[in-house]
Amino acid sequence: PGASVAGNPREISAEQVDAVLEALAWMAQKVIVDVPWRASAAMCAAIRRADSVVLVLEREPGAVSAARRVLDLLRGVGLAPGLIQAAVVNRVSFACPIALSEIERHLEVPIVGVVPPNPDLCVQARKAGSPIVFYQPESALGASLIELAGKLAAGTLVAAQRA
Repeated sequence: PGASVAGNPREISAEQVDAVLEALAWMAQKVIVDVPWRASAAMCAAIRRADSVVLVLEREPGAVSAARRVLDLLRGVGLAPGLIQAAVVNRVSFACPIALSEIERHLEVPIVGVVPPNPDLCVQARKAGSPIVFYQPESALGASLIELAGKLAAGTLVAAQRA
């Protein structure tokens, strides 16, 4: 389920999420769901079915603080801490980025991948109508995305027993 405005009559229900994820589970070995950060019945339904969760955030103080609030929300809906990991996306270069070790310490979850900045390559790939991993797989950005996808596909993300 994508982001929507509160009270939007088109917002997907928890039952719809369960039905869609059940159907997808029959069609694929792995299902990746991009859920909005705000609490909703749909988000909670998706989280309850998760084998693992990767929280994507940027490498700046506001994003790290927001990620911590999301983690608290995830734990509040019953997601076991061992199921959660983080991926750091650097959309732009920062003069003084937060150290990865500091992000891990603040979030109390491991970082499974780091995506380097390359806005020019993103624009070029979009103009070419091709994903970065096909457009320039040998680039640092392409390689980092391929590595992260490989970790997700191989199931190397930490799996923990649900509480």
